[in-house]
Amino acid sequence: MKTKEIRRLTVLSMICAFGFIAIFFFRFNVGFLTFDFKDAILAIGSLIYGPIAGLICGVLVPVLESVTVGDTGPYGLIMDILSSVSFLVPCGLVYKYKRSFSGAIMAAVSSVISVVIVMTLANIVITPLYTGASRSDVVGMIPTLLFPFNLSKALMNAGVVLLIYKPITQVLRKTKLIPMAKHEGKVSNSIFLGIGALIAFVIGAIIIIYGLEGNFDLFSAKG
Repeated sequence: MKTKEIRRLTVLSMICAFGFIAIFFFRFNVGFLTFDFKDAILAIGSLIYGPIAGLICGVLVPVLESVTVGDTGPYGLIMDILSSVSFLVPCGLVYKYKRSFSGAIMAAVSSVISVVIVMTLANIVITPLYTGASRSDVVGMIPTLLFPFNLSKALMNAGVVLLIYKPITQVLRKTKLIPMAKHEGKVSNSIFLGIGALIAFVIGAIIIIYGLEGNFDLFSAKG
C-alpha cells in the first residue's frame, strides 16, 4: 500500500473514531429523534477527500453505533445513515470543485438543504413503520416538529463544520498527514469561527422564539 493511501486511511480512521466518540459526549434524544454532532466531525473527511469518503464515513459510523450502543433497531439505523449521508456527500461534492471560502459556504448550505429534503421524505415513509404513528400524523408533525428539528440539526452541524475545519486541517498538514493546500482560498480561522458562531446563535434564537410561541414542540415530543 502506498504511503499516500496509508495516510488517507489513517486520517479517515481518526475522523471516524472521533465521530463515534462524539456520540457519547454530544448527544441527546428527543422522543424518537436523536441530535448529535458526529456528522460535523465526519464532514471533515468529506471536505478533505471528497464525497465518496463522506459516503463511506456516513455509513460506517452509524453501523458501528447501531451494533454497539444503538437502541433504535434497523429503521433507526436507516434513518441515521440517510441523515449522515445526505449531509456528508453534498458538502464533499461541492467543496471538491470549489475549494474556497465561497465554496465552503455553498457546501454547508447544500448539506443543510439536502438533509431537510431527504429527512422530510424519510420521515414520511419510514417513521410510521417504527413509531406506530399513522402517516397522516407524521405529516402533521412536519411543520411543528420534524422540519424545525432537521433544519436546526443540519444548520448547527454546518456551523460546527465551519468552526473546526480550518484548525483541524492545519494540524493535519503540520503533521504531514494531508498535503499542503494548493487551491484552497486563504481564509483566516477568525472568519470561519465567526460564521460558525453566527449560525449557532441564529439557530439558538430560532429555537427560543419557537419555544416561546409554543410552536416548537421539540422538547416535548414523544415517540
